[in-house]
Parts: sequence; structure tokens; C-alpha cells
Amino acid sequence: MKKRALLVVSSCALTLAAAMPAHAEKVPFPYLPDAYDGPSAAVSGPTGDFIPGEIVVDLKDDISDEQIQELADEFHISLRDNSPDIKDDGKIDVADVDPSQVDALVARLSQDPRVEAAEPMEIARAYFTPNDPKFTEPWHRSRVNAER
Repeated sequence: MKKRALLVVSSCALTLAAAMPAHAEKVPFPYLPDAYDGPSAAVSGPTGDFIPGEIVVDLKDDISDEQIQELADEFHISLRDNSPDIKDDGKIDVADVDPSQVDALVARLSQDPRVEAAEPMEIARAYFTPNDPKFTEPWHRSRVNAER
């Protein structure tokens, strides 16, 4: 009798657990398109929110610091490392330029053989908030020395 009761209770619990849908609360953001329906919806293409006067320049991985400086001098731009604390960051630099010259410089830099890619610095946006109740308690950051 006890086995039968245990079987019925566990079967009911399993059925209820399988029938409950996962739940994530939709958080309204003023900058999202009206058609946005959560993280599963596709959002393609740039949003148009860029940092004026900044270009992300992905340089070839085997380029030297001297060649980077030659490129900056040649294009009359100032290049700074995107991740100064990381030595092997894939040679991604940020060019500080006149905002009116961004499109022309992106086109010219994209044609240079020392450059893998160049694009205006886009502002990254979060499109949803995780429904993790511990999301606001980032205990893991201190474990990897990433409190900043």
C-alpha cells in the first residue's frame, strides 16, 4: 500500500512539474521596438545608437605595435587599446576621430589589408532582465577578481 501511495504521489508531482511552463517576466524598455517579444525575438542590424567619434578597429593578429602606429599616422587618427589590461586581446583598438569623418574612415579602414574589420562604436543594450532571484547578488565576481 505504501509503495502504491508513493508511486501515485511521485507521478502527480512529476506531471505537475512537467506541466508548469518556465516563466520570465517581460521588462519594458523604452528603447526597444514595439514588435519586440522577449529574448527569443530576432533583433537584426544596428540600432543606430553609436558613440560619436569612435570607431572599433579589429587589426590583424600578427601586426606589430610599430605597424599599428604607422596605420594611425597614415590615417591621421589616434588609436587606443580597447582592453589595456589584457595583453592578448585580439588586437582590437578604438580610434578617436572627428564625428563627421566616421563613415569615410570606416570605409577606408575596411579596405586596408592590416585591418580585419572597422565599424562605428555601437552602444550595447540589454534586451531582457534575467529572472534569476540571485542576479543582484554577484558573489561570483569576487571569486574571479572582477568587482569592477
